[in-house]
Amino acid sequence: MTATGMSTLDIVSPVSFRQRRETLELAGWLTLLVGCLEYDLGDKRSAEATRRSALTLGHEVGSPGILGWAHEMRAWFALTSGDYRGGLAAADGGRGRRGKPQRQRPAHRPEGESARANGPP
Repeated sequence: MTATGMSTLDIVSPVSFRQRRETLELAGWLTLLVGCLEYDLGDKRSAEATRRSALTLGHEVGSPGILGWAHEMRAWFALTSGDYRGGLAAADGGRGRRGKPQRQRPAHRPEGESARANGPP
């Protein structure tokens, strides 16, 4: 009860779509932090479940940062367990998730031709 005799439930109003999205995005970031702590404390099973929850939240709100970090955690889990192939697979799965374009190898250009003269590969 508040000083006016109302419960906190009485003064809560419906949230807007934007407020809901922001709340879910913040929950996603906190979920990622919890997953990192779980992993550092040796609870790998919970850390993976928490990472997946964050991945779901990232998809729901369309957050490339959350998606990227969730994939990075998967790679980190694999690498610190000695699963180097799994680390590479996780990194490939997360490429471009943080809003950055994926790196591509430049196309081979015959000697003497400049990239400017021919445009992008």
